[in-house]
Amino acid sequence: MTSLGTFDLVDGDLAKITDIAAVTLTAVHRAGQVRRARLPSLTGRSRSAVAEAVAELERVGLIEQGAPIASRRVGRPSPTIRGTDAFLAAAVNPDTDGLHLSLYTIGGTVVRRWFEPSETMLSPQGTVETVSRLLDRAMQDRPDSRLVGMCAAIPGWVNKELQRVESAPHLGWGEVPLAEMLESATGVPTSLVYDAIAGLAAERLWGSARATENAVYFYGGPGGIGAAALVDGHLLSGARGHAVRLGHLIVATSGPKCTCGAVGCLTSLVSAPQIESALRNRVSSDRGDDPFEATYYYVARALRLAVHTFDPELVILGGFFATLLNEDRLRLENALRATGSVESDSFPVLVTPQLGGDHVLAGASHFAFTDLLADPTFVHSPADHTH
Repeated sequence: MTSLGTFDLVDGDLAKITDIAAVTLTAVHRAGQVRRARLPSLTGRSRSAVAEAVAELERVGLIEQGAPIASRRVGRPSPTIRGTDAFLAAAVNPDTDGLHLSLYTIGGTVVRRWFEPSETMLSPQGTVETVSRLLDRAMQDRPDSRLVGMCAAIPGWVNKELQRVESAPHLGWGEVPLAEMLESATGVPTSLVYDAIAGLAAERLWGSARATENAVYFYGGPGGIGAAALVDGHLLSGARGHAVRLGHLIVATSGPKCTCGAVGCLTSLVSAPQIESALRNRVSSDRGDDPFEATYYYVARALRLAVHTFDPELVILGGFFATLLNEDRLRLENALRATGSVESDSFPVLVTPQLGGDHVLAGASHFAFTDLLADPTFVHSPADHTH
């Protein structure tokens, strides 16, 4: 690792400067953009210490000051602080329909996005080659930017210690050292995260869950169902990163066999193709069949179990779950109430991701910035990022 810039050290105390710079940059990142006057309260550091950190972070190009945010406060308006596009993170999401890749600034602003559709199932090597090709092109177009990290959001089980894809059944992947493969091909420090954790992390930082400490998240996509939980402000992960696999809740006594071997799992009964088919056939047939009846019933049973397990204030429904909520909110709420045992005073608010379709990639970018946020005085040099 090489020095990002020559930070002015106070009394030679590198640890002190690193700490102040780290908490200041992290506060900016978590806020997206923030009034400079708020940083002392957000960081718990003195005004003078924060002012010094802001000056140094701005001098080396990690942050910039902009016009004040409109406010009714009395007094001189405070400029806003936000991340620059000089230091970027890559967010990757391979799925059964293709590869999603975006570049983000500190603070979760997307500066470039791609989607490479695939008619055949993505292979790990094909994923690596596509990511490498797109990043090569992107960084050639942005010669003044540095790529400081990359994170791939995986629709499957990730070994968080070994940073391997243990199993992504819908992709047909198993025991894939994807982080190592991506880093070897691109030279960019790479990590992996379960896609549902990425989605909830983004909504917690910049979206619908900013004002709560307790939320449950469901995401339905081409690669199946993902879920995550925020409990008392903590994203649950588990000993091996396998916590909150709500797609495998048993919601029926019969049905197709799931990839996990069980019968009646939510993920085997509710899927993207099934939702798309129901939307095409939403007009009842001559027999009066309702293509959504079973779907809302199964989803409501899963929501009931999640509510009783995690006691959330908020349930965030992304992907095809958002489609169901937008299609008929009242029906889903009534189906949840009809399952029983969800009292009115504990009934959660059902919402869709505030960040829209970008929320999984935005969350992955947050994890890609982990090393830089922990120590903003050092980054990998551009020479380390040749592909």
